[in-house]
Amino acid sequence: MNINLKTVILSLSIMTVFNEVNAQGNPDNGLIKNQVPVTNALDYINKLKPISYEFNRDKYNQANLPAGNQFGFDAQEVKNVLPGAVGTYNTWYNSGKNNPKAIETNTVDMQQLVPLLVGAIKDQHAEIQQLKQRITQLEEAQKSK
Repeated sequence: MNINLKTVILSLSIMTVFNEVNAQGNPDNGLIKNQVPVTNALDYINKLKPISYEFNRDKYNQANLPAGNQFGFDAQEVKNVLPGAVGTYNTWYNSGKNNPKAIETNTVDMQQLVPLLVGAIKDQHAEIQQLKQRITQLEEAQKSK
């Protein structure tokens, strides 16, 4: 029986290990095509809202969910911004003798966020450099008065 839970959907600590070939691990062997630079990465990052949450361990005590405060993103919100970064994952647990159950959750592939974070840092760095240059120009103009 699949159970779709709002609290577990928020779960991003349940990460899957993808054994498939991905472009990040093999960029030079011809597996990828249509490669273009990411622009406006900061716009994507600004749309993401980090959250903290706790798993409902009382209701799903047999699922061995992590205790305490967790950090992540609401997978549904991420899906609105970056649909390809969200996948579905089943967490299986025993609900009695010969009675396995699954909790279906949406999870965020954090690896897909890393290139956007790097792009956002680069965008911010370029803006900081422009602002420094503008400050220098204003200071020089002020001195010459």
